[in-house]
Amino acid sequence: MLEYIPFIEQFRSPGRFSWIFFYVFSIGAIVILQELVVRITSKVKRVALVSVVLALAIFEALPIQLKVANDLQAHRNAFDIHFCDGFIRSEVEKVKNENAQAIIPIPFFHYGSDLCKAWQR
Repeated sequence: MLEYIPFIEQFRSPGRFSWIFFYVFSIGAIVILQELVVRITSKVKRVALVSVVLALAIFEALPIQLKVANDLQAHRNAFDIHFCDGFIRSEVEKVKNENAQAIIPIPFFHYGSDLCKAWQR
């Protein structure tokens, strides 16, 4: 998004704006899609609309998924506990012992204008 909205780079941590896009945009898009589906009377048009939205989501995610898959094949399995360092192992054990009932995905954005400028040098 920083390529399209460059003024956000002036803030110390553009990653904070990502939280807004992650939650507000996702939830807003689902609400709008639901409203559209309810208003459409033709079943064929409903199925077509939902199919197009799902296809767009898949095509958007496909390039990054393929990149991650290639990276994982080129390196050791990052999800195998035997390849993790001691800190990661201890954290996994803590989570196992907590007996959690749900996982809440939280976006991770390690991006800030101060850090980004240092990388570009």
